[in-house]
Amino acid sequence: MSSVVTPQQQQEETISCEVMAPAANMPAKLDNVNVSSSSERERDLSKCKSEPPVQPVLKEYPKKNSRRFTPELYKTYAWLEYSVQTDALFYFACRHFASTSLVAGEKSGARIFIDKGYSCWKNVRTRLCDHSESKRHRSAVVAWAYFKSVNAGQKTSIANAINVNRSAEKRRYGHYSSPHNQNDMIRVFGEKVKKIILEEVKDARFFAILVDETKDLSKKEQLAIIIRYVHDGCIKERALGTWHMKELSAEALATFLFKEIGSMGLDIQLCVGQCYDGASVMRGNVSGVQARIKDKVPHAVYIHCYAHRLNLVLVDTISDIPQMSEFFYLVQTLYSFIANSNTRHQLFIDAQTHLEQRVLQLERTCNTRWLYWYRAVQKIKLRFEAILAVLEATTEARADGSIEAAGLKLKIEAFPFLLHLTAMERILRITHGLSELLQERGLAIPKAATLIKSTKSLLEKMRSEGEWQTTLKSASAFAAKVGVDLPGPAEAIAHRPRPARARMVSTLLSSFVVDSTSGQRPQTQDNDKIVFYEVLDRFIFEFTRRFSDNEGLMHAIQAFDPSSSHFMDVDKMEEFACHYEMHINTDLLQAQCQSAQAFLKMGDEDDETGDSMLSPLAKLEAVSVAFPEVIKLFQIAATLPVSTASNERFFSVLKRVKDYLRTTMGDDRLSHLMLMAVEQRLVKSFNLDELVTDFARLRPRRFPLSD
Repeated sequence: MSSVVTPQQQQEETISCEVMAPAANMPAKLDNVNVSSSSERERDLSKCKSEPPVQPVLKEYPKKNSRRFTPELYKTYAWLEYSVQTDALFYFACRHFASTSLVAGEKSGARIFIDKGYSCWKNVRTRLCDHSESKRHRSAVVAWAYFKSVNAGQKTSIANAINVNRSAEKRRYGHYSSPHNQNDMIRVFGEKVKKIILEEVKDARFFAILVDETKDLSKKEQLAIIIRYVHDGCIKERALGTWHMKELSAEALATFLFKEIGSMGLDIQLCVGQCYDGASVMRGNVSGVQARIKDKVPHAVYIHCYAHRLNLVLVDTISDIPQMSEFFYLVQTLYSFIANSNTRHQLFIDAQTHLEQRVLQLERTCNTRWLYWYRAVQKIKLRFEAILAVLEATTEARADGSIEAAGLKLKIEAFPFLLHLTAMERILRITHGLSELLQERGLAIPKAATLIKSTKSLLEKMRSEGEWQTTLKSASAFAAKVGVDLPGPAEAIAHRPRPARARMVSTLLSSFVVDSTSGQRPQTQDNDKIVFYEVLDRFIFEFTRRFSDNEGLMHAIQAFDPSSSHFMDVDKMEEFACHYEMHINTDLLQAQCQSAQAFLKMGDEDDETGDSMLSPLAKLEAVSVAFPEVIKLFQIAATLPVSTASNERFFSVLKRVKDYLRTTMGDDRLSHLMLMAVEQRLVKSFNLDELVTDFARLRPRRFPLSD
């Protein structure tokens, strides 16, 4: 750096410069000049720091190898000086303010703009740019800026003078918008989210894993791991990230899960449950993922996602009953016919407006979404008149789709369709509440099991003559409302005063032994009733079959449900503890159970927290020293998963993060962005200064972010 100049020295230099005024006051434009004497040469450039850079503009500059200097360079490099005598360029700041000592790493010839001048016009811009980035030049510019601010009488701080150099560096290095820097910052956020979640999991002790996979827009199989645990009196289900899986065999998936859980610092032996969908690779009893995990962690209970089970109840029921398959095929066809045509869709909206109804959109049926089936049936019933109006208008227009519209109109105006519509709307309404509940975050098994039991009970009660008559009358009233004529047999069923006559065997068959009459179809009025009962029977059977896994363990878990008659039942708690004997001291459990039961009963009158198992857990944790084994059992029972609905919600975010414009996104970047998207509240609570510090530590930065 240059030495400090006192005000007296500055004044003396200024006076000496005024004596040598001819060079300092050089005219703006000159003719070609021949300067040969020594005195003329000395005055060719600025002589002191207070002079401005000498930048003569000539009509014509000397040529050298068919090239010459151009005054346009003055605009880009304000510190340039041009010597007419030597036809060379000098740097004003470097001549007066640069250090005379050698600079480490400086290229040979870097002082040419100070001592001899530069006159190779072929590569002049490249050399000027290179020299501008040198340490010698940057320090000289800072010193010049400080000198000018002092001379002008401004009280600019040294920090502001240094900012001249920092701003130059910032323009080049300080934007931090390169792909590498973006990925680094996203990584810092994502790892911070994961770190906080893992700290909570370790504090909670026990955890369960929920795993599902889906294919993204770039056709990559993405595996999502959700971890469930109890922390701060809440059941939490939080994502740990998404991973691109190149192989989806049971062995590859199980190996990957063991590796990832271990790399996160979690003890796999503290995993008390695992929840997947019904894919054979996941649920296989011999070599599936759940079986491979249970080989190493025997107490990690496998729970087939309750939401998937409920959906399979409907799918199996429909596939086994031809009348229902035909009915829902017609429902899907109506949706496709109206929704897939702009003209017919607009007709549907106009028809609802004309009928003074709120505009609704029809729903499609989906084999993996129970809710869609109910909504599809419900909306067809609510907007049946508007649908009829669209079909009539399309038929009369004799345009594309008119024949299909006529066929659909004929089908849906038939009373059997209205009867099936009414019956399925009633049946699906019963199961709709269960389906909504199974989508909840933090749902515990006792609550889900109770609602499953009550839903099954309602379906059993619906299988009665009284409910059939109610359904039939409701369908008849709906038909009258929408202007559909009732057929004779159906009307007779609704109002018949006496039972139908028993079916007789034909007299032509009297000479033969008849074992059955399978070749004769039942009468129309009886067929609809048979289908109604068959649907209910199938529903009830599938409920019983699909929700009977781990029946013993699920029955024992009722001991932790305050709303159950078996709450704090010692025998059931011991039965549950036997499955987790690795973590529970069964010798101490019985005595603690009895004491805990008495302790919880003392506070029953003041309990206002409802029937959740978290309520007694919170009370017990207040005196954790007294009931450590009972608390462990409550924590395990609350940690056991119910469904993979959290995975499905995670995949919904995946469609927004990795859209069609981001299909080339890297796997690590995607995983970190997904964590930021689903944990927005957590991300907003971060201290940005700490994140910037973490970002700066990832790798060396040309423009420093921290001291």
